[in-house]
Amino acid sequence: MMTVFAGLGTAKSLSDTTIPSGFSTANGARNAQSLTGAMYFAIVVQMLLNYIPTILVFKSEEPVYLRERTSGLYQIWVYAMSKLLDELPIMLAFPMLMNLMLYFVVGYEISFLVFIQFYLILMMVVQAAMAMGYFTGSIFRAEAAAVAFAPIFNLPLTLLGGFMVSLKGIH
Repeated sequence: MMTVFAGLGTAKSLSDTTIPSGFSTANGARNAQSLTGAMYFAIVVQMLLNYIPTILVFKSEEPVYLRERTSGLYQIWVYAMSKLLDELPIMLAFPMLMNLMLYFVVGYEISFLVFIQFYLILMMVVQAAMAMGYFTGSIFRAEAAAVAFAPIFNLPLTLLGGFMVSLKGIH
């Protein structure tokens, strides 16, 4: 539930800060940089809103899974598929909610195809964040260690993703 409020608050604050700055298509390169920055911010927010909570949920469910797995109740693919189906509404709804709140406010092109492409990008970021959360949660025994190392895994992806540091600029 906190993820919903955090996502709504972030989208609201981003829309409040971008409306006065006047994104319009007539600004040329400055507008392109602003739109790219807004997209980057939306992607980072989706990443963080889904990465850490997935670690916390996975670590809380891990003892139950291990007990059921050792007793031979089901295989790993059954657990993975059931988690995927269980979290599918979250993976579909939250990116759409953020996309609906940000897309038109920021000033992206009014096009259904571009809107859907941006939604698909956000949805794939949510899936990647959740997968990273499961991976991070599974390699650490303690929840505190997994949460402490999460930024260490995420920081290189954020810095070297091409928005903050150009890959051509790295020697």
